[in-house]
Amino acid sequence: MNKRPTWETGEYDATTKRRSYRLTSLEALRATMLAHGFTSGYQLAKASGVGVATINHLVHGHRKTASAKTVGLLREVFGRDGRDLFVPEESTVHVDRGHAA
Repeated sequence: MNKRPTWETGEYDATTKRRSYRLTSLEALRATMLAHGFTSGYQLAKASGVGVATINHLVHGHRKTASAKTVGLLREVFGRDGRDLFVPEESTVHVDRGHAA
């Protein structure tokens, strides 16, 4: 089933809301910002509608993950240039179903 990404459709289900995306490269984020005329996290935050603190944590390397909504808003601002900045993060949670070995 090839469903369009939620940032394109605006649909967020329970799974998507919890999904986290990992920044692929801090240098790539900064280069993309500069290519689009953003010289500060504040400018990018205002243009994207994402909170200033969230953007600044990403831009300064204090945070490496973002929500699906944040990634969607950044991809709207960056267009094609923003496609490869974030990748879905796989959960590291293991659920023990109690099966015997």
